[in-house]
Amino acid sequence: MSEADTAAQSFADTNGIFGIGHVTYRRKLSERDSLILSLDYNGNSSFLPDVPLPGFAFEHRSNSCRSLAGFPTVGCDGKWRRS
Repeated sequence: MSEADTAAQSFADTNGIFGIGHVTYRRKLSERDSLILSLDYNGNSSFLPDVPLPGFAFEHRSNSCRSLAGFPTVGCDGKWRRS
């Protein structure tokens, strides 16, 4: 079976109902730092459908931004001001 056939089967049942879920646990390490653990489930995912996938991240907050480093998420957002 080719990759195109496998991808097409993901959407073969247009009337199907597929479960999706996300659970997150956040533990404060200090006033500005947190450890985040997550578990994601997607019954219609093209990558490992019906398998819960773990995630983790370290979050640091400052007065101007919030940075997040982990798997599967990395990011930084904030309030940027010109001087």
